[in-house]
Amino acid sequence: MPINQEGYRDYLLARSMTANTANSYRAGMNHLAEHSGLDLWSTTDLGQLDTLLADYGLGGQLAEVGNYGNGTARNALRQWRDYVESKTSTAELKTQPATYLLTWNPEHAQDGGNAGVNVGKSERWPCSSTKPQPGDRVYLIRLGVDPRGMVARGTVTEGSFEDADWREPSKTRHYIRFCAEETRPDCASGLLPIVLLEQISEGSFKWSAQSSGISIPPALAKQLDTVWEEGRELHSLSQCARWFQAQPEWYNDSWKPQYRSRVEAIKAIQSGQKTLDDETLDWLWREGSNGVCTVSPGHLPNAEYEQNIGLLRELATLILQDPGRGTYERIFDRWNAAKEAGLFRQTYTAVIHRVFAAVAPESYSTLVNVQHCRTLLRRFTRDFELQTLDSRDWFQLNNSIKHAMQEAGVPDSQPIDNNILAWIIYEAFSKSSNEIGSGSAQPPLSPQNILEELIVTNKAPLNQILFGPPGTGKTYHTIDKTLAILNPSLLIKPGVTRDELTAAFTRYQEEGQVAFVTFHQSFSYEDFVEGIRAESREDGTLEYKVEPGVFARLCGRAGRGVVVTDDPFEQSLRELTKKAEQSDDDGWLPMQTSRGKGFRTSYSPEKRTFLIVQDDRQGERPPERGNMDNVRTLYETGKGGYSLSYEKGMLNYLKKHCGLPAQYEPPVSVQRKPFVLIIDEINRGNVSRIFGELITLIEPSKRAGACEALTTTLPYSKRPFSVPDNLYLIGTMNTADRSLAGLDIALRRRFEFEEMPPRPDLLEGVVIEEGGHSVNVGELLNVLNQRIEVLLDRDHCLGHAYFMQLNDDPTLERLSKIFQNQVLPLLQEYFFEDWQRIAWVLNDHRKSSPETMFLQAPKLEIKALLGDDVPVGGQRRRWTLSPAAFGNIVAYALTIAGDKGAQ
Repeated sequence: MPINQEGYRDYLLARSMTANTANSYRAGMNHLAEHSGLDLWSTTDLGQLDTLLADYGLGGQLAEVGNYGNGTARNALRQWRDYVESKTSTAELKTQPATYLLTWNPEHAQDGGNAGVNVGKSERWPCSSTKPQPGDRVYLIRLGVDPRGMVARGTVTEGSFEDADWREPSKTRHYIRFCAEETRPDCASGLLPIVLLEQISEGSFKWSAQSSGISIPPALAKQLDTVWEEGRELHSLSQCARWFQAQPEWYNDSWKPQYRSRVEAIKAIQSGQKTLDDETLDWLWREGSNGVCTVSPGHLPNAEYEQNIGLLRELATLILQDPGRGTYERIFDRWNAAKEAGLFRQTYTAVIHRVFAAVAPESYSTLVNVQHCRTLLRRFTRDFELQTLDSRDWFQLNNSIKHAMQEAGVPDSQPIDNNILAWIIYEAFSKSSNEIGSGSAQPPLSPQNILEELIVTNKAPLNQILFGPPGTGKTYHTIDKTLAILNPSLLIKPGVTRDELTAAFTRYQEEGQVAFVTFHQSFSYEDFVEGIRAESREDGTLEYKVEPGVFARLCGRAGRGVVVTDDPFEQSLRELTKKAEQSDDDGWLPMQTSRGKGFRTSYSPEKRTFLIVQDDRQGERPPERGNMDNVRTLYETGKGGYSLSYEKGMLNYLKKHCGLPAQYEPPVSVQRKPFVLIIDEINRGNVSRIFGELITLIEPSKRAGACEALTTTLPYSKRPFSVPDNLYLIGTMNTADRSLAGLDIALRRRFEFEEMPPRPDLLEGVVIEEGGHSVNVGELLNVLNQRIEVLLDRDHCLGHAYFMQLNDDPTLERLSKIFQNQVLPLLQEYFFEDWQRIAWVLNDHRKSSPETMFLQAPKLEIKALLGDDVPVGGQRRRWTLSPAAFGNIVAYALTIAGDKGAQ
């Protein structure tokens, strides 16, 4: 198929872009073609396209042109390059031999040394596929032990054949024979690490414990061949450095130019060419994201910055003069003394670290969080076989990071590049499958979006509240906030639609990774954490049991770090349900206690309980009831509940017949997936009563695994309880319902607040025209809110969401319905039926014609009705609505400006 515009459009549509986005991209290409004077629709030379991308990309000499359409032109050119490569690669690969992935676990077979095979020797190898033919290529990936990755490449010498199974000789298995051409058994010899393989595949292929003999897609196989060749005699970490720096975005991203300019500004001050001015001091200490790195949450508040500018200038000067160990300790001593004097609320460690990172990039990385440094160094040791230091001293940790990178052969001549690399590799580890062999790898970062994604993920606080007036999109934006935590790459995917985001959010809900709850006046601790519930037995008696609430359940799930669909215990319960459905005894399954006593059970998935009937039961006693959550606790901790003997019997049955692993493997911290709890209308509940003692445990420093982690004992179940550090809380708060000052001070201190103000700018392009008159809806909303702020306060403004439907239906009829059914009732509630003030908001007092006034003042003769001695203000009188005005476009136009002076 020829490479042309129509093929490009089909390519974009196949990547889930909308028709409008595809058309915008074609317009962007035409814009660049006109500027460059080239026929881009005929340009298929990848080298030339890469040069154009460098020029028009972020940081390039023609970046302003590439930014046409908010970056549409630049993205369109990148997509064209990928489209051309996909077409040319497909044509080239049609004649290439196939490539297969073979797996090797040294725990099962030790022959062949560290790489599992010997060079030049024909090896018999298990292969589930019967398609490999002589001449096809194979790669051998080592699993089971570290470091894990690609350790050998070879060629098939004999196609599929059957032979005795190496595990069970009484059975047979499919094998192939291949000859290894090259082995790389360790990182020093150039092993291709798992983290790099995941970056190469961009999530399209899982380098995990699949059946040996999985076919590698041709385009991916070609990339793999290239990376294998380029990685020869390079340490595995150096391979990662070379690969990342070869990506188109590496030298044209939005981070590196800012980072470099900040460092150059500091060097100019140190050399005496420039003074430490207020602007530099501001970005050094105050800005949440200052081009070096982001410290949100944890940035220095504006008030504390303004109060301590003199001291901060003095501390910055000390660091500029000598960013060494002595100064490092001195800075913290000075800061702690200022904190004790009440100048600072806390020690902003990450902020201080970032100043050192800006002043001396050759000594300090941008990982300003101690835990991030420790995580990276542990992975350096595990995945790259590097000697590292584990410490809680940030100064020592940075020395170890720099030393490890030098040991791996990464040159230290470009400290900014190396620091960016360290952060990207840290993030790549965070997003990778981490533990190969689980078969459930998460898709890695897309190379071209990696820096943008880091910005998204680095801003997500553990506890946050979106607050603002009604209709500002607080609940709407919880979907975006959730996906910024769980799947940030989807948010910045070109052409992504709201339907796609909502579908992803719903999928995470179904998998149990997201929970949603709305607080109200009747919501309690028992609903949120745990409480005692009464259930009816079959004989009519009541049974009281402790039931976990939505928060406790999600904490348990987050502590395990796996979603319901991937949870081995939940998988075994699904198998148990199947067996019960297939049972010949009406859903009852035979089991035995740990002492061999027989009983039958019937499992109820909805209630997570199982009925118990002993084989030697006497009389008509009702069945006992077991709790499956207690069985899980028994599996994970060895401690059961009140029916321990039967719970052990159930657990043994799950292990023997339902695929539950014999031993529980606790999750590794970096392996756990994030979980999100959304609390809508958080200020409408009695927060102190709902959270109880857990208000302290949600604090980041008190989470499980933190340096000041706390555990409490739950009052009903008497179980120890802590809040895991991979559980994110997102709350929404309607400021018109209750002001921010009215929220529990303990809760306010533990949450970050993000204001969601009205956005009239989103409606600036919405203009309603009729009868020669027009109304700009954005301007109308802005004026209404300005009047409400003057007459009431900013917490009771009108949100833009009420008017967003006008984007699709910009008609007077729609605007009329919005005003009658939403705006006017809300204003009545805001002003407590004070009609005079409502009329002022609507500007009725400055309209000359009654037909344009939404409200009509009462025409009662108060003197005749009540006499002279009763002072009744206008706000107490019953006003009436003017239906004709709502259908008159002039009424809305005059609401903005009016046509006469104020009455």
